[in-house]
Amino acid sequence: MASDPKTVVLSCHICQKAWTDLGFHHICRLPGGYLCCESCGSQLLHHRNLDTNKEGCGKGNDCGGEKSLEVGCWGGNGDSSWDDGIYDGIREIMLQVSWKGNLRSIQVVYDKDGRRVISQFHRSPEGIHKSYHIILDYPTEYITCVSGHVSLYPIHRIRSIEFKTNKRMLGPYGVGHSVTPFNFPLVGMRIVGFKGRSGEQLEAIGLHLSMDSAAMKTENCSCS
Repeated sequence: MASDPKTVVLSCHICQKAWTDLGFHHICRLPGGYLCCESCGSQLLHHRNLDTNKEGCGKGNDCGGEKSLEVGCWGGNGDSSWDDGIYDGIREIMLQVSWKGNLRSIQVVYDKDGRRVISQFHRSPEGIHKSYHIILDYPTEYITCVSGHVSLYPIHRIRSIEFKTNKRMLGPYGVGHSVTPFNFPLVGMRIVGFKGRSGEQLEAIGLHLSMDSAAMKTENCSCS
């Protein structure tokens, strides 16, 4: 059976650069079966094995002495970029979807030293149809995979998003039919912050990651 051309992965889901036959952007497989380019794979494995007692986070951010890694964004260019920064973990995620099924907004409640920290509301001000409030059983529940769909025509933007935790599946939120999928299993990492771009709607989403010993013990790192 021929593969569906809409779901053929032609580029690395982390850096968005096309696969090459040789060099740093040829395809490689990480533990758990995740596919990415050699360059991004080597960075992930490097950060996964870092000594978390080292000072700094490699990005000039205060992340409790741990090293962090930025991945994404998945989606379009948008009109404005935003970055929530780095925290200890994720407690809650609020999403809003338009009448057409497009992702309109995101707001996140983080944990920092046991305190709830609420991010700005990254949103389009109009066209809200449905709201979703995801409450994680923090700290025992954590996200193990982020996946979704990105439209390439007529506008390059994120259309849907789905989260898998160590306990359950969440979503999808938005409409992902007939558009290009992305998925990012968190191989030995945890999400410590979101970043992205916004315009008429939520245009793109990206992640700040930090090494996590509990996530390393997760046997199934796939998004399915």
